[in-house]
Amino acid sequence: MTAQLASLQSQLNALELVEGIWYRPSHVAYELICYINNIIALHASRNYGTVPLFIERAKKYLSGSKAEAVSEEYRRVVARYLAHMEKVLEDNSSQSNAT
Repeated sequence: MTAQLASLQSQLNALELVEGIWYRPSHVAYELICYINNIIALHASRNYGTVPLFIERAKKYLSGSKAEAVSEEYRRVVARYLAHMEKVLEDNSSQSNAT
C-alpha cells in the first residue's frame, strides 16, 4: 500500500474530519461513510474486484444533493481518495495482466 493511500484512509475516519453523528444509520451522510469504509475494507482484504462498485456509488452520492450533508473538506478528501484508489486498481490490473 502506498503511503498516500494509507494517509488518505486514516484521514477519512479522523475525528477532526468526520462528525460522530455521520456514523448513525439515520444520518444522511451514513451512506457515503459506508461506501468509503467498504472500499477501505475491501482493499485491505485484497478483494479488488468489488471496489469499483463502491467507488461508483460514492461518486454518485457526491454528485447528488445529499453530498451537502458532509463538509467540503471531507468531500475533497473523498474525491482524492477515490481518484487514487482508481489508479491503484488500474496499476494492480496492469501488473496482473503483465504476469
